[in-house]
Amino acid sequence: MLASQVAQEEIVELAAMTAHNVNNALRAGLGETVKPAWQDCLPSFRKTVMQGVLGVIQGNGPEKSHESWTAAKAALGWTYGPVENEALKTHPCMVPYAQLPDAQKQKDTIFIATVKAVLRGKAKAEQKASASHLSSYSHHGRKFSSGSPSIDNLLGGGLVAGTRVLVTGGPGTGKSILPERWLKGTNHVTISSPGLKALEASLLNAESHQFLEQNMPFAVFIDPLDASSEDELKKMVDRIGSHAKKTGSCVIVTRQQGGRIDHIIEHAFDVVIVLERDNGGGSDVTVSFLKNRYGSLDATAKVSLSS
Repeated sequence: MLASQVAQEEIVELAAMTAHNVNNALRAGLGETVKPAWQDCLPSFRKTVMQGVLGVIQGNGPEKSHESWTAAKAALGWTYGPVENEALKTHPCMVPYAQLPDAQKQKDTIFIATVKAVLRGKAKAEQKASASHLSSYSHHGRKFSSGSPSIDNLLGGGLVAGTRVLVTGGPGTGKSILPERWLKGTNHVTISSPGLKALEASLLNAESHQFLEQNMPFAVFIDPLDASSEDELKKMVDRIGSHAKKTGSCVIVTRQQGGRIDHIIEHAFDVVIVLERDNGGGSDVTVSFLKNRYGSLDATAKVSLSS
């Protein structure tokens, strides 16, 4: 296969994945069942979405795009039904475009706009390619400084993109201050005190809207991670892990130290940083590690919250 063909297939899949993420956000807003993450969808489903992308590239508008979608679904055995049912292969949108509710017509319009935005973003990115060229849609493996040479040294050179970092400690230990300092000057998103639904919406935005601008956040800072139940907290931690893996963003999470639940979620993080205020009452904080995939667990560092 020619390199140009490989590149075209990659951009088609990127546009399809982005449109899928945007559609999931719309479905959530309409109270519809959200589809699985792109990589977890059936191959037949992904193929149908990618065929829709190719149709947009060929000039399909909303009505033609819907006709192509219904034809592709029909070829797979789908028929009209009042409720979408994977097992029965029924779908309420298996009707002519004119019979669609306005909200569903809007989905077709947004699908086309999303695909075109991805294509524009890709073209712009290629024109602005630099010597420090990154993988087109991921930061996996890149490192950035924490602003403290001693902490960078403990982390094997800095915080690593595509990883999950838990920052924990008691009140007044700088759990919010230090990560914000580490991320200063980077392209990052801060999510404050989210519940599960707010977290899902924010991460979907980072995975879809940011893709449109070819401007994937280098890091996501969640301050703090809290939940109404143990089950909700586990779901949030799982969602954070899938985001880091999917996008290559470094996800930094703060959480008050203490309690059995901390031991339950710590395994899901690559680095667990513990902050302790010095007994002298000054602004110095001791940084140690409960878990560190990139360096020693024994070494510690001191940082000042005032500088």
